[in-house]
Amino acid sequence: MKLADVIKSDSTLVMRLTKRHPDISQHILLSKVSWFTAKYPPTDSIIVLADELPSDSGGGWKGILRTASIKIRVFKIDSSLLPVDLESQQRSYVFYLNKKLQAGGVYVPDSLYGDKTNNYFASAAATMGREQTNPLIEHTKGAARYYGTSNRYTGAYFGSRRVDVGASVVNRAYYEDFTFLNTGREPLVIYKVRNNWSGSGCSVSIPDNSIRPGQRGRIRVYYKPGRKGTFRNEVRVYSNASGSPHTFVITGTAISERGVRTTRY
Repeated sequence: MKLADVIKSDSTLVMRLTKRHPDISQHILLSKVSWFTAKYPPTDSIIVLADELPSDSGGGWKGILRTASIKIRVFKIDSSLLPVDLESQQRSYVFYLNKKLQAGGVYVPDSLYGDKTNNYFASAAATMGREQTNPLIEHTKGAARYYGTSNRYTGAYFGSRRVDVGASVVNRAYYEDFTFLNTGREPLVIYKVRNNWSGSGCSVSIPDNSIRPGQRGRIRVYYKPGRKGTFRNEVRVYSNASGSPHTFVITGTAISERGVRTTRY
């Protein structure tokens, strides 16, 4: 398709995302746009220019694009058609494009909750006549989780990242805490969490704000064994700490007897 045929309005919001961009850079754009797309019908006024097309099967980068394409249009474009100075930064960026293919309002976000980022996407939502609503809700407690403001790398000590909880009762809810220490010089920001039990009674609670240098933080994993037998729950935490992502593992054996575990919620 010609790009001119894709642009449906004179204020089309365009996101440039590629697999090679840092996770946090991709996350900022997709997260902020979800604030004014999640609760609205699909739109042609927001498009993604990506390096690949969404896939109906599998996960990874194509899976992320597939999720985005539920609400907005996703197109594959040759990088040679885009500005060299922006492409050379190796970061996701956003801009407006009109029907004459004239670009404006280019912005390369460097934080998720900084004033510049908030103001840019608040303006984008207002242009579309939409209200912003933060869809990042921590389901266990129903409280919004804010993922911090820095994307500079820092150091962290994550103590034990594996725990064997022994015997646990089927369909009973538990939690395990993993603590960490920010050993670097920058605030530690957790910006994404994935777990292999997301549809099986597992959720993850992370700090509300960034963790300052020298401070400790806690990651709490809620889980509920669904059937008898051994289980293994892996939680992958993405942050600006060196070595990210970090994987936390909970193993155990689910049984039907009572009174095995004492940590419950």
